[in-house]
Amino acid sequence: MKFLQGVKWSIYAAFLQYYRLMTTQPADAIEQLRVLIKDPQLDLSVSRGEVFGLIIEYYTRINDNDSAVEVLREMKRQVPVQLTRYIKPEILQVKTKQFQSSKLLSNSLQFI
Repeated sequence: MKFLQGVKWSIYAAFLQYYRLMTTQPADAIEQLRVLIKDPQLDLSVSRGEVFGLIIEYYTRINDNDSAVEVLREMKRQVPVQLTRYIKPEILQVKTKQFQSSKLLSNSLQFI
């Protein structure tokens, strides 16, 4: 049991470190968060959806639509819940309008 608690803490501590890193070195933080998503024990302490949501918010903020769509697709495959649980509804609304205007919605975000 103590081993499990140690694993939970180390994953949570890593997530917090990467979260804080988003303000100063976002590219490095995103790279580390993408590695963290692949950790099979991630869901013991941090929701996989929270990690995906943080990455999507970053790509949204810098207007990198292609990367946002890629992460949304990956999230949809791995996190079988409502996207709005982890992604702010206003972000989804804004992105949906942008994707519709650029005709990306029909090809890329059919699952929203």
